[in-house]
Amino acid sequence: MARDGDLGKWMRSLLPCYRVSFFGKNVLFTHADVPEKLEEKSVMDRFVQMYDRHMSSPTFVHGGSQEKYGSRLLKTQHGIFWERRFDSLSQEEVDELLNGLETDFLVVGHTPHKKITVHGGKVFDIDVGMFPRYGANDPAAIIFKKEGIYEFYVSKGEKNLVRF
Repeated sequence: MARDGDLGKWMRSLLPCYRVSFFGKNVLFTHADVPEKLEEKSVMDRFVQMYDRHMSSPTFVHGGSQEKYGSRLLKTQHGIFWERRFDSLSQEEVDELLNGLETDFLVVGHTPHKKITVHGGKVFDIDVGMFPRYGANDPAAIIFKKEGIYEFYVSKGEKNLVRF
C-alpha cells in the first residue's frame, strides 16, 4: 500500500467510477449508489475530473492528509462513495437515472445484501456481504456476455439476469 508500491500506486490511481462498453451496452461502475446531484453524465464527468485533479495533486499542496482527504470536494459530493438509495427507486426513476447518465446498466456495491440485488433490471448491487460481520455470504460476481448479464456464485454457478 506504500505510495510508491505497485498496489499503492494502482489504488491511488482509481477514479470514483468507471465507464466501459460490453457487447454494445454501456456500463457504469461506481462504489455506491449515484447521488441525485450527479445524475447527469456531464455533471458526473466534471466531478470525476475534479476528483482526479484533487487526488493526483501532492498532499503537501493541500496542507496535509487531513485537509486533502477531508476537503469540501470530497465531503460535499462524496455521496458517490456512500449513497444508499437504490432500494427505494421505482422503475421509472431507474430508467431516468440511466438515461441521464447515458448508460444502459449500472453496477454498484457498498450496501451488503445476501445476494446480488437487481433494481429495475438495470442496476446491479454486487456487494454480497462476504465478510463475517455481514453474514459471510457466498462469493459472487457479475458477468457480461454477448447474450446477456449473469450472476455467478461460487457454490451455485451461473444464472442469467438479463438477456440481450
